[in-house]
Amino acid sequence: MRNLTVDQKLYIEQYVSNEKKSLIVAYILWFFLGAVGAHRFYVGKTITGILMIVVLIISGILTLVTFGLATAVTMLPITIWWVIDAVLVIFMIKNYNRRLRSEAMKSIAR
Repeated sequence: MRNLTVDQKLYIEQYVSNEKKSLIVAYILWFFLGAVGAHRFYVGKTITGILMIVVLIISGILTLVTFGLATAVTMLPITIWWVIDAVLVIFMIKNYNRRLRSEAMKSIAR
């Protein structure tokens, strides 16, 4: 980034500023829609977002099949994943925003 002109540096900062993801929005999505992976879709992790939906559906079906008697056990996988994501959201946002900066720098290099 040392050999870049002022205009190029401004372009990179403007691009990152316009496209970056918000940690606050990610946590709101995690809290309210975390079981369906909304926070993962927000940062572009589509496959794991879909996987969270699948795990939730399977857990829900198992809960219905056991007539709710084993709800604590059947909902445990998605709950554990949701709690772990409380910490991972920070890293997901940082990595997403870091990739944005890298993309902007690569577009200048072309």
